[in-house]
Amino acid sequence: MGFALVQKSAAINIGTSGTTTPTLPASSTAGTVLIAVIGSGSLSTQSAPAGWLSGIFAAENSGSENADLEVWYYPNNPGGISSAAFVCGTGVVWGELAEYTPGNVTADQSGFAVSGGAGGSGRLVTPAESASSASGD
Repeated sequence: MGFALVQKSAAINIGTSGTTTPTLPASSTAGTVLIAVIGSGSLSTQSAPAGWLSGIFAAENSGSENADLEVWYYPNNPGGISSAAFVCGTGVVWGELAEYTPGNVTADQSGFAVSGGAGGSGRLVTPAESASSASGD
């Protein structure tokens, strides 16, 4: 099963009071999967709107600097979603939103991962990419 990008945020949304609301260029199509990547400079519990499921969480505490990153997803979204508000702590929070098809993903089989990169250059890796890299393709 392959995933194809339908649309993504034009820019990273940065919020300064613990909330970020990333926005898609157009409303989502029913049945696709929405992916949100949310980060902050605090090690706080993140919360998402109803329907969103927590995928991956990573936190770092290196002395005076803290950071966390969480991937949220909304499988088989009902459509009509163009933005979503995420809350994390009280400081600066950033977020990106993307829509992928097909959306027939359930909570226990999404298989999404984050491919790391220096300086926050990581990206989402789909299940097909993970399988390809594991098999050496």
